[in-house]
Amino acid sequence: MMDVTFDSDKRLLKVEASGEISHEDYDKHMVPAVVAATKTQGRINLIYLFGAGFTGIAPRAMWDDARLGLHHLHDFRRIAVVTDNGLMQGAVRAFSVMMPAEVRVFDISDADEAESWATAA
Repeated sequence: MMDVTFDSDKRLLKVEASGEISHEDYDKHMVPAVVAATKTQGRINLIYLFGAGFTGIAPRAMWDDARLGLHHLHDFRRIAVVTDNGLMQGAVRAFSVMMPAEVRVFDISDADEAESWATAA
């Protein structure tokens, strides 16, 4: 499941993941939020929080994430990924070199710092 909110003052899309992320989460929440935010704000910031209740991403949702990223490749200014999952941290760092946006990984204990970084000028 994912909870998606947008703060237009900060141009910040905040996604909090719990349980397993599904295709429906992307289809009903993430994609419409990104489309609406970028349509009205242009380039936006993203904080993607994978908390203690996060259990994984369904294969189709991984594909949805890749398609969303490619379709909106230049629509993100900064992306902060917040997780204590070492495998996910490594994967994000590895793929971040291919992203035109600035990407940083933060531990869950540093979630406030992640949001401050993501919205900094």
